[in-house]
Amino acid sequence: MAEGATTWYLASAYHPRKIEPVSVERQTGCSVWIGGDRRSRMGSTEAIFPTWDEAHQWLLKWHQDKVDRARHQLERAKSLHGNVKGMKRPPGSPDA
Repeated sequence: MAEGATTWYLASAYHPRKIEPVSVERQTGCSVWIGGDRRSRMGSTEAIFPTWDEAHQWLLKWHQDKVDRARHQLERAKSLHGNVKGMKRPPGSPDA
């Protein structure tokens, strides 16, 4: 670890789903420096936190949000399916 660096934790929501320690040389409210490179603390699929517990909470919420979105999509699809299933042939249609 570089002199003056502290251990933070990188949470990755995509494969491989993981939380790994990283050596942060400096930080601001929105950025950290790792290996001399500036990185955003919050991205859409990964985030960097000062504690493992914070990284874990973010990763849990990220995946819970994904489950909630999938559940909503399923309910919407079921509703549309029910609407189509309940359709009635119009009176006087040639196929009646």
